[in-house]
Amino acid sequence: MIIRNNRQVKHIYHDGKLVKERYRNGKLVHKEEQGGEDNYTLRFTPEGNYAYINFNGWVSTMNVEYSKDNTHWTAITASTTIVSLDKGETLYLRGDNPNGLSTSTSQYFNIYANSAKICMSGDIMSLIYPLERLNTKIIPRSYCFYKLFTNNNRSGLYINENFKLSAEILKDYCYAYMFMGFERLNMTPELPATTLATSCYQNMFHACESLTTAPQLPATTLASNCYREMFYACHSLTTAPQLPATTLTGSCYKSMFHACESLTTAPQLPATT
Repeated sequence: MIIRNNRQVKHIYHDGKLVKERYRNGKLVHKEEQGGEDNYTLRFTPEGNYAYINFNGWVSTMNVEYSKDNTHWTAITASTTIVSLDKGETLYLRGDNPNGLSTSTSQYFNIYANSAKICMSGDIMSLIYPLERLNTKIIPRSYCFYKLFTNNNRSGLYINENFKLSAEILKDYCYAYMFMGFERLNMTPELPATTLATSCYQNMFHACESLTTAPQLPATTLASNCYREMFYACHSLTTAPQLPATTLTGSCYKSMFHACESLTTAPQLPATT
């Protein structure tokens, strides 16, 4: 809830729809449904029955909840390891983790699915900031999404165009190994960040064998190891991104396209230093 001069703005879900409410001196004065694609949660929608979402590597400091109706929420704890879904159901995730989700190479949250086809959509930042702060485009700490979707090498999980990585300012290792071995990943989300950090994208798409086109990488100021092994062993990759940076840093492109056997044209490298 946002409060200014005794005026309050609250976003809530009602019957699965996002509603904006305005209050003055504690009294509701206006209410309206918010249109457009719901990017206020991370969503998993199966195409058929017998779908499962698994949670692994629970982090003691994290605050993440799940729901099947976008109205009633249950906290994910160390004992929450699997949620089943049937056709017509959707699993919603949201969080309030302003100090970060995962914290290190040994303390990280991981989500993976069974072999049923499941579409994943929504903004990944909804695991970090609640509704009122979701416009915040800063990843709060290192390792935040480290290995988040690793272990999906045999799953039916895939993303659509509404899956977002909206952060513009990154932290060290924040997306490292995020999709490693993600077999059904045949498209990538946009990567709008222009402020990079050490190893922020390292091995992000390692061994994503269905991936054919790399995302655009608009950053012109790099960080050490930022793109290191980013597309390592992406055997189907045929289109590389432009690399506009003119000044390089230590190992920033090291093995970026190693073992990309289908890539026949390398990107131009305008860097002079």
